[in-house]
Amino acid sequence: MAGDGDELAAARGGFSEIWLSENRTTKEMVAIKVVQLVNEDFEPDEVATLLAEAKFLRTLDCPYLLKCYETTATEEWLVMVLEYLSGGEMLDHIHKVKKYTEAEAGKLFAQVVSAASYLHNLNLIHRDFKPENIMFAAPVEVMEAEARPLRVKVIDLGMAALYDPKKPACDIYALGVVLFIMLTGRKPHGGQDIRNMTYCNKSIMDAPGLKDERFLSLSNAARDLLLAMLADDYKKRPSAADVLRHPFIAAVDATSEAHREMGEVVRRRMRELAQLRRMHGLRFALRVSKPVGGDHNALLEALDRRRLKFKGCGSPTASYWAEPCVE
Repeated sequence: MAGDGDELAAARGGFSEIWLSENRTTKEMVAIKVVQLVNEDFEPDEVATLLAEAKFLRTLDCPYLLKCYETTATEEWLVMVLEYLSGGEMLDHIHKVKKYTEAEAGKLFAQVVSAASYLHNLNLIHRDFKPENIMFAAPVEVMEAEARPLRVKVIDLGMAALYDPKKPACDIYALGVVLFIMLTGRKPHGGQDIRNMTYCNKSIMDAPGLKDERFLSLSNAARDLLLAMLADDYKKRPSAADVLRHPFIAAVDATSEAHREMGEVVRRRMRELAQLRRMHGLRFALRVSKPVGGDHNALLEALDRRRLKFKGCGSPTASYWAEPCVE
């Protein structure tokens, strides 16, 4: 196995574990994902689909997608040897970029869109583009210290699926939300609309994020691209290839606006969004787990109080990545 070596547990979920392993021959670090297939929540056809998807991941070859080196399966377990990304989630670490400008954001975003374009050319959609599924290939501090270009990669391809002609627009909308966060530190819609899904019946032009000072201070090219990607009518959204040709991406270094630093407000907002998402995940885990002591409810209440501090950021639930239901 490609990851044959010394292992260290890195993460555990409901049906899977991820281990870090060092190849004893090459000294390369890899991530080994182990999925439990014998589970009452898995139907036989779902297991078959999971195994087929795992084998398919090995065939993907894009520098901006997480690489799957090897897969193996038994009746009880699926094991995947994956590329190890040591830089962490983009939203957690992007504030560490020394000079964070539209130009730098555009370069990072172009890598993510390139991954989408690669999948779309294979008649696949990702279906789960969001900041936590975008990771730095190496720590920001290391890449900057070594004068290397910042590199990000898209992970979590388990949602990928064949699409009908209109479905790539779903990815484009989600990517538009990602870019909005990268440039303003917030989501276009408000937290209440996101939690209640009422934003789905509202025009993007009515989104409070478009009145935000940080959005209004963006370059014309940045605002034009965001509005195009978040268009209510999916037919009017650009393709991934069109996004890569847009002036914001293709000529991102050409204007003085592109080199103006975003400012501390955007960095702070992104840090708060990252903290809020982690607290939301912890609260969910506590809710579905069995109480382990008298402090269980007290901890839930403390998390709720802590979340109020970030109320303006909105809920980090997956619903805010869904596109409006406009045909």
